[in-house]
Amino acid sequence: MSETILRQIECLKLLSKDRPRTASEIHKALEVRGFSTTKRTVERDLQMLSSVFGITVEDSQKPFGWRFGDDVALSFMPGLSETEALSFLLLKQFARRLLPMNIEDDLEFYFKNAEKALSENVSKSAVRAWPNKVRIVETNLVLQRPTINPKVQKELHNALFRGQQVEIAYLPPGKAETRTYTSINVLGLVEHGAVIYAVVNFQNYKDVRIIALHRIRAAKMLDTRTVIPVGFNLDTFIESEGMGLGGDGREIQLMLRFYDGSGYPFLETKLSADQAVLKNSDGIIEISATVKNTMRLKRWLLGLGASVEILAPIDLRKQIKISLADAASRYK
Repeated sequence: MSETILRQIECLKLLSKDRPRTASEIHKALEVRGFSTTKRTVERDLQMLSSVFGITVEDSQKPFGWRFGDDVALSFMPGLSETEALSFLLLKQFARRLLPMNIEDDLEFYFKNAEKALSENVSKSAVRAWPNKVRIVETNLVLQRPTINPKVQKELHNALFRGQQVEIAYLPPGKAETRTYTSINVLGLVEHGAVIYAVVNFQNYKDVRIIALHRIRAAKMLDTRTVIPVGFNLDTFIESEGMGLGGDGREIQLMLRFYDGSGYPFLETKLSADQAVLKNSDGIIEISATVKNTMRLKRWLLGLGASVEILAPIDLRKQIKISLADAASRYK
C-alpha cells in the first residue's frame, strides 16, 4: 500500500462528526504518527476525500475545520472488537489523566465508539458489564483533585511528548505572586495521590525537582530541545529523594513487631522478597525485611500507630518514638 493511501486513511481516522479539526491540527497529528508531509498536501487530501466520504468544511471562521457530515454513516471504518472496545474504556477509566492531551483528543472518537459498541453490539456479552465490575480503590484517604488549567496541561504534555523546553508562570505554595521561569526541561509526569507533578530541571542547575501542575498559571512550549541531565532515570528519581518523599533511599534491615493480629496482612503482601517471619505463641508476629529508608516508609509506620513496634534499626525506632510522643502531646 502506497504512502499516500496510508496517509489518507490516517486522515479519515483523525476526523469525527463532533469536533471540526483544522488542516494544521491534522498535519501535526500526521507528523506525530510518522508521516512526512505538508499542510498544503493535507488540504489537497481533504478536498479529494470530501467528495467520496462526506467530509464537510466549517468555513464560518478561519482557520477552516473539517469533519464528517451529520448524515454520514461511518461504516467504511473497521468496527471495534469487544476486546478493543473494553481496552479503550478501561484506558479512559484508569489512565486518562496521564495521556498526552493531543493523543487524548485523537482517542475521543474511539472512546465514544467503544461505549457504543459495548452498549449496542454486545448487549448479551459479559464484556459489556466488565467496566462496571472493576475499580481501583486508593489505600489512603481520597482527596479532591485540584483544578489544572487545561491550556497549561496541554502545553506541558506537548513539551514532554515532543522533547521541547517550556517557559512557565508558577505560583509557589503560600505566595501571592507568580514567578516566571524560562528554559525548563520537562523530564516526566507523575500522578501521586490527587496531584499530578511535572518532574523538571531548571536551566543552569543540575538538580531535578517536582512542581505541581495546578500551581502553574501559564505555560508556553519553546523551540529549544529538552536537555536531560546525565544519568537521569524517572524510576530511580521517584524511589530516592523524588516526589517529596525524602529519606536517603538506602536499604535498611527493618524489624517490626506486630500486635493484636495486625501483622497477618503482611504475611501475604510481603514487605520485600527476603522477608522473614517469626510467630510467637501469644499471637505477636515479628517481621524482618530489607526496605528503602524513605519518608514514605516513616509515614506508613506512623499510620500503623500502636499496632506496631520498630525493633530495628535503632535510629528509625528513635525517630518514630519522638514523632508519636509529639503527636500524643497535642492531645493533652
